[in-house]
Amino acid sequence: MDERRIMIWQDIVMMSATFGFSAALIPALWGKKKPPRLQCLIWVILLLVVIVCLTTLNLWLAAMAQGIQAMLWSILFFQYREN
Repeated sequence: MDERRIMIWQDIVMMSATFGFSAALIPALWGKKKPPRLQCLIWVILLLVVIVCLTTLNLWLAAMAQGIQAMLWSILFFQYREN
């Protein structure tokens, strides 16, 4: 059996879960309260590591979803914070 066929359901499940996590970030993107910059940076770094792992497993949909989440955390990192 083709290895890609075995992994397809995992790809879809991981992509769907990651889109759910990304949707949970929307209030932080639009709201005035932002997470600390260090937290955002740690998330971005760890998500980039996960993206590399997913691509080596040919889980392209999940890697793409993780990329979107990493982008959202990057936006949070650079957003203005009030003192």
